[in-house]
Amino acid sequence: ERAICKSSFKALWTQLLQHIRSCRPRTDLCWQCQQNSDHLISANLPEEGKTAAIKKQQDHLQLVQRDGRLQRDDCCLQKDLRRLSNVHRPLPTFK
Repeated sequence: ERAICKSSFKALWTQLLQHIRSCRPRTDLCWQCQQNSDHLISANLPEEGKTAAIKKQQDHLQLVQRDGRLQRDDCCLQKDLRRLSNVHRPLPTFK
């Protein structure tokens, strides 16, 4: 058996198996969270830059949590309104 280096393997793979591609891992983060995380991980930031990036991410997370609560409250309100409108609706009569 013969071993090859990673770059040779990739070149052969691309040449011989063009129809098969590897997928990047999926994430359940929103676009802004992903951008903030990538920025924090990949950047070699000075201390002030790190602090600002962390603050930006914390502010975004607080906004997302608040929006999530508002959306849940709105859904509950809509369900209650539908239920109440059905209670006060006259029953159909059949002849």
